[in-house]
Amino acid sequence: MSDGFAYKDVRSEDQDSPEYYWYKCYEAIAAANLALETCRKAANPGAYYPQKGEALLCRAYAHFMLVTFFSEAYDPATAGSKPGIPYVTEPEKEVSKEYDRKTVAYVYEMIEKDLVEGLPLIDERSYTVPRYHFNKSAANAFAARFYLFKKTMQK
Repeated sequence: MSDGFAYKDVRSEDQDSPEYYWYKCYEAIAAANLALETCRKAANPGAYYPQKGEALLCRAYAHFMLVTFFSEAYDPATAGSKPGIPYVTEPEKEVSKEYDRKTVAYVYEMIEKDLVEGLPLIDERSYTVPRYHFNKSAANAFAARFYLFKKTMQK
């Protein structure tokens, strides 16, 4: 479809369409939230810290990509008034649940919260193939990109 190139609303749900990407990101967020709930309810939650860290980073990353594509760019002066995207933190228990769409600033605060909590929990020794997970290198690369977009380069 050429709608996007003609500045028309894209009306496709095919692969590589904006709607397809939107739904796939929220599927990843749902999976991360389920993993976080499973870690939280485990008999020994401390044994699942690496998985918790990766789930937090996955949730943060998917929300970051969504807010980057579907909201205005982060600007400290206007982020508190510009609409963001729904930040989902609980596993979905009902079909077609309504979510609040808060501001870009709120979404960035939640991403940073997940990032700061999840980054120290990453432990590459818990994976047989760390390359396919949020390992330390990937997590730090995401953190660098996030803080670049947030315009706090010192972090």
